[in-house]
Amino acid sequence: MNIAEIAGLISQLLFIAAFIWYVIRIAKGGVRVSVSTFTVLAITSLSQAIALYIEQEWYPAVFMSLTTLVNVAAVSFAFRTKNYQFKLFDKIVLGAALLGIVAWYVTNSAAWNVYILSAAVFVSFFPLIIKTFKDPASEARGPWVLTFFASSIFLLTITSTDPINWIVQARQMFLATSMTIAVLFISRTK
Repeated sequence: MNIAEIAGLISQLLFIAAFIWYVIRIAKGGVRVSVSTFTVLAITSLSQAIALYIEQEWYPAVFMSLTTLVNVAAVSFAFRTKNYQFKLFDKIVLGAALLGIVAWYVTNSAAWNVYILSAAVFVSFFPLIIKTFKDPASEARGPWVLTFFASSIFLLTITSTDPINWIVQARQMFLATSMTIAVLFISRTK
């Protein structure tokens, strides 16, 4: 096994642990879900998983497959527990993501799907980050810190400078870092 394979395996196991922990917190009503963020993530994760499998980018493809399952579970439990937000900015972000999918359809390129929807995912995280800074009790600290460590290891699966090979990992690291800073900042200000 090479370093990318080992990092891929370790990061996926850590992601699974963080995702299970997070979904359990949602199911118990301990996290107020930004519905637009997780709906966008569910749609884009599935689309990107398919595109990455087509492009034979295995590490990010497996990651996107796992996140598809987690995001569907997050939205489902949020509706079941009635612990979610869906404000104007959330609606705008959801609309932007749907436009991204249309743009992918027009370009007819699996790689462009990953690029366009990465931008949509990036924007879709803003309601979640804003919500976390405004309402400290709305997020779980532990799963985000574990996701940060998993994302750090996930960076070691980058094996080329071709954007299709690194964009998912880089985006994931930025978002995990943002949320980890938010939950750690919030925990210190309580």
